[in-house]
Amino acid sequence: MNLRTSLLQVSGVGPKTAQHLSTAGFQTVGDLIEFLPRTYEDYENAENIADVRPGKVTIRARVESVNSHY
Repeated sequence: MNLRTSLLQVSGVGPKTAQHLSTAGFQTVGDLIEFLPRTYEDYENAENIADVRPGKVTIRARVESVNSHY
């Protein structure tokens, strides 16, 4: 495998996934490796819920219970 390897030759990538990746502009392994996201989420400065102010923030919370229904 090299940077010019088609994504269809990667284990776990089938025709449907390859089509989705192609739509996003990825054709080869190199395309994925060289992709740099435009933005990223910074979770280092998390706030407690009580301290949240208007605007985009990351909160720190603890889940005390989870319910699931089928």
